[in-house]
Amino acid sequence: MSFDDSIVKKGVKQIQYWMEIFVLKIQQNPATSYVVVAVVVVVPFLYRYQLILNSDLCWRREDQASQGPIKNYGYSQSPQQSLIQHSNYHIQQPYSIKPKNYVSQPKVGRPIYPQIDGTIHPNGAKQKKKKTAADFKHPNVAFYSNQIPSEPNGDYIDNILTFWKGDYKKLEAHHGYIQWLFPNMDMGVNQQAHPLTDEEAEIIRKNPELREKVKVSFKMMLDFYGMELREENKVVLADNATERLQELNQWGNHNFLRISRILLALKLLGHSNLMLPWMKHFADLIYVEKVLDHATASFEDFWEKNLDAEDRIALDKYKNLVK
Repeated sequence: MSFDDSIVKKGVKQIQYWMEIFVLKIQQNPATSYVVVAVVVVVPFLYRYQLILNSDLCWRREDQASQGPIKNYGYSQSPQQSLIQHSNYHIQQPYSIKPKNYVSQPKVGRPIYPQIDGTIHPNGAKQKKKKTAADFKHPNVAFYSNQIPSEPNGDYIDNILTFWKGDYKKLEAHHGYIQWLFPNMDMGVNQQAHPLTDEEAEIIRKNPELREKVKVSFKMMLDFYGMELREENKVVLADNATERLQELNQWGNHNFLRISRILLALKLLGHSNLMLPWMKHFADLIYVEKVLDHATASFEDFWEKNLDAEDRIALDKYKNLVK
């Protein structure tokens, strides 16, 4: 292959011209020499690294083409497609020659350039994005339908009713679940819970499965307080009553506020028939057995007021009998 002498001479003159400019700049500003050194040293290094990288990509593309299709492992693109998309250098030959005894290793697990979208399970299976309350018009119904977990740091209602029951330390220390299990119209301290709407309350009341979950939630809390629900909605002491009532009978216990919330939720969600038997049981513990005397103020000033007028009259008569 021959070259035109005029083109070579012109190139040499251009090189001489730029060299003279560099020398002049260095004389005017010695600091410029550091820039020149950086350009001379760093740029060739980066260029060489780039070629090596592209050589590696070429090798992998050749290996994968010879091995046939590779499993996708849950990503939206195959490794071959990903390589074609991301290797835009179009190098025909690798920078270094592949040794004859080179043995390709199968690529297992995470392919090159995977799609990072937060929906890939560690085992490679494609996972659905976890839905939140913002995805539903009726978040309280969605929670009771086991479609979203309680927040913050909570769980789905089926898991709560199955695995949290009897875990008294968790039920005591966790402050987020109670407003999901027993919602009412007011916003509580948990800003990630949602006030109950009239439409949601009606949906839960008319759905037998959801209404039953409200009752099961009530039974879980009764167990937490050392009580249990028997036939004909009668509330009695459970086997763990002594220990649990000692924990409950404390001045300023936040569980007194929880009981107010539970009573109101029972009323709104179709279980008002459970309220009066529970209140009569509290009257026995406060006025007769005197094992819950620290709850007297909450009982008289707050809990009673959640009852309907007819039930309040019946409770007053009962209190007069047992006092």
